Amino acid sequence: MKLELTELLRALEGEVLAGGEEGSVEVSYGIASDLMSDVMKRGAPGVLWVTVQSHINAVAVALLVEASALVVADGASVEPSVVEKARERGLTLIRTPLPAFEAVGRLYSMGIRGLRS
Repeated sequence: MKLELTELLRALEGEVLAGGEEGSVEVSYGIASDLMSDVMKRGAPGVLWVTVQSHINAVAVALLVEASALVVADGASVEPSVVEKARERGLTLIRTPLPAFEAVGRLYSMGIRGLRS
């Protein structure tokens, strides 16, 4: 599913910290997890990942699984070095002030579903 970035940002009350130059993101499915190993196991190209993890390892895992976007919830602060790494590697990095639970609910209402095993 192709989502316009403006629509995604409006739903999440979010801001783009890096990436998003194309104006849209192609989302295959969503994951909400704070466990890197969980995302490495279940992540695949096109996943939209919601987490409160805002460190460099979150960006590394998002890049590893070829995520369409990394959404940092709860208004967590993101270090400039993390933003720069996402920018360098072309990862769309979004921050939302919403709690992760609410962010996922809004994404679900937009039609994004989780991957069922």
